[in-house]
Amino acid sequence: MNYTNKIITELPKRNTRINWGKTVGMNINILYRNIEYSVEIIKYINNKMPKLIIKYLDTEKTMAIGDFGNCKFANLLNLFEYKYEIGEILTNNNGNIKIINKIKIPQMCRGKFSDVKAYEYECLICDNTDIIREGDLNQHKGCNVCSNNKTLKDVNSVSKTHPYIVTLFKNKEDGDIYSHGSRAKVLVKCPDCGYEHEYTIQNLVSRGFNCKKCGDKVSFPNKFIFNMLQQTSIEFETEYSPKWVGLGSRRYDFFIPSLNCIIEANGLQHYEESKRKGSRTLKEENENDNLKEKLATENGIGNYIKIDCRKSELEFIKNNLFKSELIKLLNIDNINWNKCAENSYRSLLKKSCDIWNSGIDSTVTIGKMLKMNRCTISKYLKRGTLLGFCNYNVKEEMKKSAIKNGKKKIRAIICLENGNMFTSITECTRQMNISTSNISSVCVGRRKKAGGFTFQYLNNYVLKNTI
Repeated sequence: MNYTNKIITELPKRNTRINWGKTVGMNINILYRNIEYSVEIIKYINNKMPKLIIKYLDTEKTMAIGDFGNCKFANLLNLFEYKYEIGEILTNNNGNIKIINKIKIPQMCRGKFSDVKAYEYECLICDNTDIIREGDLNQHKGCNVCSNNKTLKDVNSVSKTHPYIVTLFKNKEDGDIYSHGSRAKVLVKCPDCGYEHEYTIQNLVSRGFNCKKCGDKVSFPNKFIFNMLQQTSIEFETEYSPKWVGLGSRRYDFFIPSLNCIIEANGLQHYEESKRKGSRTLKEENENDNLKEKLATENGIGNYIKIDCRKSELEFIKNNLFKSELIKLLNIDNINWNKCAENSYRSLLKKSCDIWNSGIDSTVTIGKMLKMNRCTISKYLKRGTLLGFCNYNVKEEMKKSAIKNGKKKIRAIICLENGNMFTSITECTRQMNISTSNISSVCVGRRKKAGGFTFQYLNNYVLKNTI
């Protein structure tokens, strides 16, 4: 609809310009949105930016001369020109909403409340009905439930969208109150050791949970894929480090021998610069990724699969698994994904201790059960002993192994300066970054030290100290 807005009353002039001083006290007739109104000019303020004080009924407003000339009387007349109409459907950042009513709501501005244009709406995605300001609609904002600024229990609560996370909450009711994007802090209880700690819900969802007391430092994505592979019953290895990968800490996340397949779960550091001090740059990370893939391909790995796991969220990782080549190799249609997520919050350290306590006192056997290196299991058991989860003495276990094997040559070694034991010279090289040949020379007596340390074959050490 086209409106005619104009000043009807003839205003006094000086030559060709309006003499605003003489308009004070005048009742001015205006035509606004095709309706005639009468307003009174109370005062003229003559300064660098001349203004008028205008009165309509009991309302007084200060108006710039230019606004008066352009007939901007909506605030004075207490009228609102709405941009959107009832029944109009708007597409925004969070889907579609339908305008069902035009209203005014108070808003604080410069220490005073004033009415602003707003609308009642119905969300066509989640059926939420609420109020939104016109200014927010102009910025393409939409339903406050779909944008997680408001929580509805059966729509976007943590209990609805991430039920596996609520299993960690001490107060399960918090799952109904907050959405997964909330910055509220909730008390989380470790399912393994019972340690309680406050977590921000948003961080818990995006980064995953790792108990500060019994955490095993294995990332949520790696545990998630681990649990997914376990449900398929296929044989696989973790922390795969074949000879051709070279010395150092370089290893692959998962290897499935029957499929000749390597799986890499790539976290955020593979896509953005890491903020952790001393970590690789993004360029260095990508160069290392390319080298690992090149080595795998050159050494006959037929299926090299990288999974985007930059977010530690069930749906994010699940969707990227389905987008990968893995679905051509494995049937993952019947996976219980919530169970994968729940188990991903359990500590492998605590699980290792529980198995040890059950009577399986072999780190090799436990390692095979959990698809992990026996050295990692040994570390878990040592830390678990400090936490009171089990009773594991690495030196005693090494002695038992040596005595059990009798005269059989044990290639494990010990560093005499600090008492650290290693399953092999190669393992010692990896951890201490000392030449394999130099360590071997010390063990057989050709050198006194390597890297400033003295090494001895463990069987020789055990026999010497038990006779």
